[in-house]
Amino acid sequence: MQQDERKGILLMMLAMATLIGNDTLLKLAAQSLTVGQALFIRGLVLVPLLGILALRAGALARPRDAIHKVVLLRTAGEVLFVSLYISALVHLPIGDATAILMLAPVLATLGAAVAFREPVGAWRWTAVLVSFAAVILVIRPTVVGFDPWLLVAGLGMVCAVVRDLAARRLPPGCSTSLAALVAAVGVSVFSVPLMLFEGMRGFDATGVAYAVAAGVVATVAFNAMIGAMRAANVAVVMPFRYSCIVWAMAIQVLVFGVMPDWIALTGVGFLLLVGAISYARERALRRKADLAAASAAA
Repeated sequence: MQQDERKGILLMMLAMATLIGNDTLLKLAAQSLTVGQALFIRGLVLVPLLGILALRAGALARPRDAIHKVVLLRTAGEVLFVSLYISALVHLPIGDATAILMLAPVLATLGAAVAFREPVGAWRWTAVLVSFAAVILVIRPTVVGFDPWLLVAGLGMVCAVVRDLAARRLPPGCSTSLAALVAAVGVSVFSVPLMLFEGMRGFDATGVAYAVAAGVVATVAFNAMIGAMRAANVAVVMPFRYSCIVWAMAIQVLVFGVMPDWIALTGVGFLLLVGAISYARERALRRKADLAAASAAA
């Protein structure tokens, strides 16, 4: 394995672990604060930290990119995703919510095929169907026991797909750091009317501490994600997004004391299997392409 690939994989796994940490901290914060309050406090930490990092990286050299229509579309997707998903997460086990979110990568693949006419082969169609079946095993919705918050999480996941598809069409030269900063500002601004809609609670010290910690952890997550994308081929690192389901299940047990049953664990196993096969397949295809290019150059 090349050094850059190893770095990209490790950064992607760090990004997934810290994103689940962010979700966990916001879920804990929302036990004493509203979702809007938690997001607002997180933004007070996250936006300045991302701004400093973007400034150091030279990402603010082209400020007009911040109002590009694709950047704004990506920001809208992020705002709706965070608002809907975190609101659902407050009412759902974190493992179930994360399992729903695991449909985003495969739906983004389908969306790219439809919107951008990117080729999608038989394996990726199979991965979509297996991943969908795995999520059903984890959440097992029934008519009697169906939780409407699953639908809210699903709507949030669709918004995440819109965000990811928009990221593929960022204007040439637009910094990913700037796009992340604009999205963070958008979420923080939207948290104000969300606070007013939900109704204000007292700013509990424990809840505030959780939200502040979420801001720090989210900063690490966003930068690890950007670093992973820059360090290695997207096809190599993307399957490791599935590692977040492992972190989610571990936190569900250790923090919230909810033990998944064997059916849910089977679903998790299928999700991890899809990720592992995708990784092995993409590496094999890349190796074959490299050999073909070397033969042609010889």
